[in-house]
Amino acid sequence: MTKFTKLFIASCAIVLALIFSTGCSEAKRQSAEISRSADNFETPRKLTLVNTRTDKVILELTGTFSVQSSDGAIDILCAIGDNKYEKHFFTLNEWTIYIIEDLSSNGGDLYFRKIEYYPENK
Repeated sequence: MTKFTKLFIASCAIVLALIFSTGCSEAKRQSAEISRSADNFETPRKLTLVNTRTDKVILELTGTFSVQSSDGAIDILCAIGDNKYEKHFFTLNEWTIYIIEDLSSNGGDLYFRKIEYYPENK
């Protein structure tokens, strides 16, 4: 191979590597930004816990919160004021799911929170 051919192949490899490494779409960037914003208590959201066997809502939580899930449980950390937080734990099973809605388009108070339990819907 000539020196020019080697240089051409190396240049093509660099260009392809740059194309593939910058292939992050706008949707992926925005999704990461929304997740970061929500975990930093900047985005009001609504969590709904549903019993899928009965199709009944068990709980609704509205406010600014961060969610961590592991081993069949979710930990919710709610912002309730400047540097003030509440922590809630919920155990999940094969009949329980949760849905989180982004409410940032509604505006409003960042420290507003509302928890509604529906024990009659077990």
